[in-house]
Amino acid sequence: MGGRLDKYWNALSTPFSNAAYRRRIEAARKQPGKGTEWNTRVPDPRRDDLQGKEAVMAISMRLLTLLDKMADSLGLQLFLAYGTLIGAVRHQGFIPWDDDIDVFMTRSDFHTLLDHAKDIPEEILLLPMGPHFFKFMDRGSLVSLDGKRGIAVDIFMLDDAGQGKLKFYNVHTQAHQAYDQSAFFPAKRAPFEQSEFAIPRDHSRILSDIYGDYMTLPDPEHQHAPHMDYASIQIGAYGSTLVNPIDYRGR
Repeated sequence: MGGRLDKYWNALSTPFSNAAYRRRIEAARKQPGKGTEWNTRVPDPRRDDLQGKEAVMAISMRLLTLLDKMADSLGLQLFLAYGTLIGAVRHQGFIPWDDDIDVFMTRSDFHTLLDHAKDIPEEILLLPMGPHFFKFMDRGSLVSLDGKRGIAVDIFMLDDAGQGKLKFYNVHTQAHQAYDQSAFFPAKRAPFEQSEFAIPRDHSRILSDIYGDYMTLPDPEHQHAPHMDYASIQIGAYGSTLVNPIDYRGR
């Protein structure tokens, strides 16, 4: 019953939540910021000899690194989540057939990031997708099967559930899952590709609750990119605009 109520409330509140967050993001991003400085500190990696999956992974890593360093500069905590978290603990990097990056942030930390949204480079979009889910998206690429989404980091909210607990809206079950804060804090570090990022303290319990036996590889027929076809992706020059943020709805 709780799952159905969560799903209903999420669908009902999404238009109002998105509108409120869009206004807040747009107001913050009209202010002069440090986007050029961040572009210098964490430069975009695209070049002519990077194509297909290799280009997607390189740009994805740049987005994750940029978001992580921006959060760290503000004293905020970022955790790898969902398939990216599995990739870190099972592969020390991307799941070989995965095609996006997922992270958790507490909502209070995310709101602090919003207060500094003016510092996000203008070539990167910050888009609300619902009450619990935001995209940190490269505007110069189109990679989703619907031809709308650019390469992105998906940011999922950790909300205060009271009594020392944090909860998140599980996108697979469409219901909330709650854990003691000690399941997340203090964060641990794990290798991911050529870097290290924070993961929840009790990542094994969280992943088991979501996926079951997450350390066993799925059958070969399920080992494919769920959201994109690498043969049809478009990657423009950095600063180009391929994503239309007005029409983009994430569906």
